[in-house]
Amino acid sequence: MLSMALTLLLAGPTVRAAAAPAPPGQGTETWREWRCELAYLPARSTWVRRIALRADAQRVLQIRVDDQVAHSFAVRDTLVLTSMDGEHIAFDVGTGLWESDFRGAAQGRGRCDPMETPADGS
Repeated sequence: MLSMALTLLLAGPTVRAAAAPAPPGQGTETWREWRCELAYLPARSTWVRRIALRADAQRVLQIRVDDQVAHSFAVRDTLVLTSMDGEHIAFDVGTGLWESDFRGAAQGRGRCDPMETPADGS
């Protein structure tokens, strides 16, 4: 059974199908990418971040944050959890909300909108 995040990922507009052909019996991989505008406190600074997800019909295969591969991640319903350079990130695919915590020193929160530009994973 597909998780909610995977269902929403595959149901949304496709950013780009993977260039490599899928092995026999497997579906095509799909990329989706979001542009996020985040406010970080306590500094009250704003940052533009990007998150991209690659999935096939059964699972999320890869996550990229600001063009960097996340080496580990978890998917729970519509929530994607990962960490990059000490920043713990929670991205909700269903609502488009990003929340993060940078070692307790700063917290980020903001909205993410789907992008139509290709995410080639390179």
